[in-house]
Amino acid sequence: VTYKLMPGDTVRIDTGLWTLDANLVLTDSGAPGQLIRLVGSTSALGSVFNRNDTTIGMYGFHLKGNHYMRVENMKVTGAWRGIYAEGSAGSFSQGIEIAGCEAYGNTDWGIVAGSCTNLVISGCTTRNNPNGLDADGGSGAISGNNVHDNRYTGIYLNGQFLADGNDCYNNSTGFNGNNGVHADNNLIHENTADPALNLAGVGCEASGNRVYMNSSGGMRVSIGGITSRNVVYSNGGHGIAVDSWNGANTVVNNLSYDNDRLNQGYWNMFVNRNGDIIQNNTLYGGNGLYWSGPWGDVTRNNIIWARGSGHYAIYYNNSSATPAVSDFNNIYATDGATLGYWGGTICTNLAAWKTTTGLDTNSL
Repeated sequence: VTYKLMPGDTVRIDTGLWTLDANLVLTDSGAPGQLIRLVGSTSALGSVFNRNDTTIGMYGFHLKGNHYMRVENMKVTGAWRGIYAEGSAGSFSQGIEIAGCEAYGNTDWGIVAGSCTNLVISGCTTRNNPNGLDADGGSGAISGNNVHDNRYTGIYLNGQFLADGNDCYNNSTGFNGNNGVHADNNLIHENTADPALNLAGVGCEASGNRVYMNSSGGMRVSIGGITSRNVVYSNGGHGIAVDSWNGANTVVNNLSYDNDRLNQGYWNMFVNRNGDIIQNNTLYGGNGLYWSGPWGDVTRNNIIWARGSGHYAIYYNNSSATPAVSDFNNIYATDGATLGYWGGTICTNLAAWKTTTGLDTNSL
C-alpha cells in the first residue's frame, strides 16, 4: 500500500513488533517548518521494526532522496542497515532528522546518512552492530547519541558536521572524523583501536572532549586546526598524538595525564612533523612531550611533569630540527624520571637542558 504524505503530516506508530517483508521506502518530502514526522511509541517495549533480512541492500527505514522528514522513537533491527537516509552528490537531502531511535543487531551500520545537509541525528542509540553511526558528505549536527558495543567503528563523520555530547564506548574505533568535523564535548572511552578518537583533514577541530581508559591511543589530530580543552587520561597508548600532515596544528589548553598505563614507552603528547603550536597544556605522569621533528614548532607556557624511572619530561628526537620557540615552560622530572633528551644527549636537569639546547631561557 502506498500513502502520500504531505508537509506537516504526523504518522504515529503504536507499541509492537513489526516484521517487515520489504524495505520501508520513504520518498515524500515535508517543507521548512513543516516536517513530515514518523513517531514511534515511547513505552519501554517501543515500536520495533525487524527487517528479518540482513543481506546487502536491506534496510529498515530507507529515506530515499526526500527532504524535511523526522523519524522519531523507532527501534530497528535485523537489517543490513537499520535506518538509511540517502541523498546524492547532485541532490543532497535537506532537513532530515533522526531522533530518539535505536538501531541494533544489523549487519553493516545501525544508522547511515549519505549526502544530507542540515542533518540532525540526536538522542539515538546504535549498539551491537558491526558499525554504529555514519554521516558521510554534507552538514549537520550529531548530538547526544549513545554509541556502544559495535564491532568496528562507533561514529564516522565526513563533512561539515558538529558532533556534540555523544558517548562512544566499547567499540573498536570510538570516533573517526574527517574534512571539517568539529568534535566537541564527547565522551570517548573503553574502545580498543588506536586511536580511539581520530580527526583528520583541514577544518576539523576538537574541543572539550574527555578521552579515557581506551586500550590503545587516546586521540590523534591531523587537522591543521585547533585542539583545545580536551582531557585525555589513562589510555594504553599516546594520550594526544599530533601530526601536521594536513597542516600545522594548534594544540592549546589540554590536560593529558597518566597515559601509557602499561608502561610501554608511549607519551602524554607525541608530536610529529613540523610547524605545530603546543601551548598552555598540562602533561603529567609517565612520559611528557615527545617531538619527532620540531622544525619551526612553538612550545610555550606548558606544564610538563614526568614521573618514574625510564621516563622523560621532554624529548627531542632530532637535534637538527630546531623549533621556532621553546620557552616559558615549567618542566619537572621526579621519582627517577629524566628531564630531557636532545638528539642523543641526555639532560638530567633544567640547567643542562638550557645549555645543551639553547632553548627555554625563561622556563622553570
